[in-house]
Amino acid sequence: MLLGISMIGTSEAMNLGKKLGLEPKLLAKILNTSSGRCWSSEVYNPCPGVLDGVPSSNNYQGGFGTALMTKVNELNKRKAEVEDVDRSEHSKFETSLKKIKHQIILLKNEVDNRTENLETELFKKWEGLHLCTEKEGKDVSLLIGSLESKKSEVEDIIPTNDAKRIFVNGLG
Repeated sequence: MLLGISMIGTSEAMNLGKKLGLEPKLLAKILNTSSGRCWSSEVYNPCPGVLDGVPSSNNYQGGFGTALMTKVNELNKRKAEVEDVDRSEHSKFETSLKKIKHQIILLKNEVDNRTENLETELFKKWEGLHLCTEKEGKDVSLLIGSLESKKSEVEDIIPTNDAKRIFVNGLG
């Protein structure tokens, strides 16, 4: 793209000089000893007759075609558009991810609170049952273990950002 811009600028400068009556070889010397010096003016001058062995001095045969330059510029433009879309989509994704993380934290806090309240209730009932059967004791222990497991699962999900697992599979 930069070469295309440089070549166009050099072509326009050479064309303007010719229209104003300047001899192209002299204009090229002036450009190449001033701030206008560039690869397009010094090595690959687009004006016929200024340099030997370049496409402009060979009826523009064998040079980097305008159609190809246009295609390169179109590809660069398309790439920039895709990158803009990618940035936009990434930004939307980041926003959604932040919302999901916030919901996970709220969910974790709610699970923690409910688990704590349920554990407290269960321990109170457990303490109140002086005469419980062995099977009832095992059932209560399993229930408390299950609650601890759910709490542990939620705590494991938060650091790994496994939000999809929560919403697809639930907590269990």
